[in-house]
Amino acid sequence: MSSATLADMDPDIDNHDILYGVVLPNLRKEHDSMYSRRAEYTDDEARSIDMTGLVLEFNHNDNEPPVGTTIAYRVQDDANGGLSAAEAVFKLNREPDNPANDRLSQAAASQRNLLMTRYHKGFSLGHTAQKFAVDCDEHGRVNASHKANEPAITYVKFHREISTCETGRRPGSIIKGYFPCARSLRRSTDDAIRSFAANYGYEAPPADSVPGMRSWDAYLARLLDAVRQRRRQVLRENNFTPILHARGFIAASGDASKKTPLDERNDDLPFVCPDDQYLTQIRAASTEVSNYVWY
Repeated sequence: MSSATLADMDPDIDNHDILYGVVLPNLRKEHDSMYSRRAEYTDDEARSIDMTGLVLEFNHNDNEPPVGTTIAYRVQDDANGGLSAAEAVFKLNREPDNPANDRLSQAAASQRNLLMTRYHKGFSLGHTAQKFAVDCDEHGRVNASHKANEPAITYVKFHREISTCETGRRPGSIIKGYFPCARSLRRSTDDAIRSFAANYGYEAPPADSVPGMRSWDAYLARLLDAVRQRRRQVLRENNFTPILHARGFIAASGDASKKTPLDERNDDLPFVCPDDQYLTQIRAASTEVSNYVWY
């Protein structure tokens, strides 16, 4: 992630669209196949990493600018005793004051429209998986001293980016909440606003009201207030509020007294293994066989 990405984002959440949802659903305790080892995450693996600072892309399109940044990440236990899930909060890039035809402006506007209409309703994690042969000779043959009950192959995964998409490959990797800022609501068409209200369960606009009318402005004011209230409730109930406060993010509409400088330690975060020491040990004692890219 470039330094310009965070430099353009102030810590006031009210000035940005916010996304919340499940990135890694149905986290099992153990892998049940070699495919699972390279393509999926266990509960322990998800808890050992922090995706904060990871860029948010437009459907894994590395050729276009990122559309946002991950600002909070946690693994949530299931209240009914089911499988846990990794959830995250994303802060979308702020659209420029004067809309232009440059790629950044177009990407931000496209992302907003896809979320308003809920065409994009899922998340997808892009990661690489490096395959290592553990306890093998230089030809890849398992040493005779290798313990029979331990796998001779292991994978080390590197999370690269998270994308919004129409449907994530992992069932349950869904966008649970989209909270547009005042600027996004004002810039959206009446059709997009009506779609947003219907898709996310907000009060519908008056049937005979359109942008430019006082009744429309009054409706947008009510809608913005409802969005802010729901955002605060969702983040608080899912325990993201203290995480965001600790990182310096504030919401002026409700937490102005807690405003602190933006924590920029996530600037230019490298994409690294969850445990560098473990990776060093693996590479020192094993043979790298191949590399995969998974979404």
